[in-house]
Amino acid sequence: MLRRFAALITAAMLLLGVMAWRASVSVARAPHHAMTHMAAIKGGMGMSMKMSPEAKRFRKKLDTAKSVAARKGKYACCIKPSCDWCMTHMGSCSCGKGVAMNMGACRECKGGWEAGQGAIGGKTKDDVRNMKTIGI
Repeated sequence: MLRRFAALITAAMLLLGVMAWRASVSVARAPHHAMTHMAAIKGGMGMSMKMSPEAKRFRKKLDTAKSVAARKGKYACCIKPSCDWCMTHMGSCSCGKGVAMNMGACRECKGGWEAGQGAIGGKTKDDVRNMKTIGI
């Protein structure tokens, strides 16, 4: 009787394990409709995605806000293209000054430096990597 019970418990645990594995695999796969929003990889160098109309409107507003802040002297980014993190979280960007003075940069700018987008002469990604990360 004990052997049957042990075998039944083992079989149930195995079945539960397979079901859990199967669920995790199906969750990890992107749904087909999400894949339709992705464009083909261009030349194997990067991925392009279509922007929704809402995303286009947001991008335009964000770019306008960055331009206005830059004209007022409140947006001095250290990467090209400029970061979005500072504008969306703080309404200004001082990463250019921060990097020039070895004080730090936001997380997006640090990633930009790692990707080779740094725009402050005399600084390298290694310099920026060792600086503090600006946060809110």
